[in-house]
Amino acid sequence: MRRTWLSLLLFLSLLVVGTSLAAPVDQFPLTLRDDLGRSVTLRQPPQRIVSLAPSNTEILFALGLGDRIVGVDRFSDYPPEAREKPKVGGMIDPDYERILSLRPDLVLATGGVQRPVVEKLESLGVPVFALHPQTVEGVLDSILTVARLGGVTRKGWEVVAGLRGRIRAITLKTGKIPLSRRPTVFWIIWPEPLMTAGPRTFIHSLITLAGGRNIAGDLAGPRDYPLYSMEELVARDPDVIIATTDAHGAVGKLSEKPGWRRLRAVRAGRVYFVDPDLVHRPGPRLVDGLEAIARLLHPTLFPEKAGGR
Repeated sequence: MRRTWLSLLLFLSLLVVGTSLAAPVDQFPLTLRDDLGRSVTLRQPPQRIVSLAPSNTEILFALGLGDRIVGVDRFSDYPPEAREKPKVGGMIDPDYERILSLRPDLVLATGGVQRPVVEKLESLGVPVFALHPQTVEGVLDSILTVARLGGVTRKGWEVVAGLRGRIRAITLKTGKIPLSRRPTVFWIIWPEPLMTAGPRTFIHSLITLAGGRNIAGDLAGPRDYPLYSMEELVARDPDVIIATTDAHGAVGKLSEKPGWRRLRAVRAGRVYFVDPDLVHRPGPRLVDGLEAIARLLHPTLFPEKAGGR
């Protein structure tokens, strides 16, 4: 009996050691490279965070870091608690004096159009980290990165595991669809001039994961969101057209163009709208957007749930 208890205690001790070795450990000082290639060092987990993009704000709240947010950009409106946070201006025209007055120990920015903002904040001595994911996988990496920056790595793993599970529920079905049976998709970013999503965007990634083929996915060039002619759209004749509800009357304007009414998607009634916040913000709700797109492209595989998500 004594030997049995000793064996059990040894097993339990090994189990505890193994668990502790596998568990994520938050160690500071911490140095990470952001999506602009800059090395950023934090000596301790930040307690006063300013977010300069709605996607960053949503990531912070999803990780349970909402109480550390001391300022957000004017477009951050989700979750509802974000609307109560002090505003620090827009994404390309932030109020630098306001940001400095909030004494942040971390500012979360984006790449692209915010590069000059990042450089300005850096010159002012403000710790700033830029996130600029371009795929769904990149968004998940961004969530894990923010979790590490915030000293909540375990929570980051939990959030990403949940999102990965939902993505897998989609791809287990769409991954079986032959390429020849995947509907071709045209995504409207802007109506005049007509602009779409190229291959280096998370929108392209969403279309692919949802079981579609982005007709602009073969475009080469420096622009992530290239211009597209109506003549080319008519020639490629997509099965599905998707626009966001903030596309400034996109379908109304395009319906007046020659060839629009001849498009396969228009004739089949497969011109759809999705909530822009679910597909234009590279944050946790991007998976909500993926689920919405999958339902639009393959309604028999993904029937609408009672009462919605």
